[in-house]
Amino acid sequence: MGVLKEPDFRRLLSSPDESIPVILIYGPDHGLVSERFTDLVEAYGKGSEDDPFAKVVLDAAEIDREPDRVVNEALTISMFGGKRVIGVKATGSKTIDKQIQALLNQDDSQATVIVAAGDLKKTQTLRKRIEADKRAAALPCYVDAARDVDRIIDEETGQAGLQISREARAVLHTVLGADRLATRQELQKLCLYCAGSDRIETVDVEQVVADTAALAMDVLIDAVASGHLTKVEIEFDRLAASGQHPSLIASQTLRHIQTLDMAISGRTAGRSVDEAFAAIRPPIFFKRRETVKRQISLWDSIRIGKAANLLYDAIEQGRKNARLEHAIVSNALLSVARVAHALARRQ
Repeated sequence: MGVLKEPDFRRLLSSPDESIPVILIYGPDHGLVSERFTDLVEAYGKGSEDDPFAKVVLDAAEIDREPDRVVNEALTISMFGGKRVIGVKATGSKTIDKQIQALLNQDDSQATVIVAAGDLKKTQTLRKRIEADKRAAALPCYVDAARDVDRIIDEETGQAGLQISREARAVLHTVLGADRLATRQELQKLCLYCAGSDRIETVDVEQVVADTAALAMDVLIDAVASGHLTKVEIEFDRLAASGQHPSLIASQTLRHIQTLDMAISGRTAGRSVDEAFAAIRPPIFFKRRETVKRQISLWDSIRIGKAANLLYDAIEQGRKNARLEHAIVSNALLSVARVAHALARRQ
């Protein structure tokens, strides 16, 4: 089978192929991995309600306690005939590679084994083994593209009997999509909030979906990139006191600086600030639009590159000196903010 795509996944949901011994689901979108795992286990287990042993779901701890558990389950014959389905939540398992290899060496499997794993690199054994085996199938789960977010919005609002304005949909695109499970949960919460109305508007999205932790991080990041020195100190201390790790704060700020770098490259290539801003992916939350546009016009490619290097170095130094990490990151953020402050004064 090889690597499956969305249409292949949809076909398996409607008509499960019982000739596939193993289906591996993996990728960076853990919510989507979980959703597809549940959907496939349910699809393959349909019609087996009379046999309590026809559908089994195991976790990493269970299969690690019994190194032959997956193979034994797969070789167990169903009480009423037909193929069984074995779901394995394998994230963190130390034995899953060997167990799947042993299973693929069998010719008399009585089950389809569906494995949910984490974000596996191309070089990792489990992924390589499944993708190389012509009988098995691998289903990667990447962060939702815009069309996927639109489809999920339509699904959730349709089930709730709600319409959604074009402006509200655009705002949702700026805050959803990083994780399928979180996307659905936020949309369900929004639909519940709007129950009794006919239409979801921008103000509803602002009231319900805004991620306060992410917004607090954005306040700090914008203070750094805009050169607001006092606000950088206040917001960094506030985030650190709330439990945000300095390395995460530095990494998120670095990501924004790199985003600015790409936008500035587009501006240097002849785009206007508006065009450079519009090309940013994922889109910037609409309330930050004017702030980020000013940042694009403020910085140049040389200085933004140096700012990125400074933050990268701070992340590396912080990892090596855990006790000094707070001070290292704080100094780096202030150094970048001082450059932005100086640039702003010249304009």
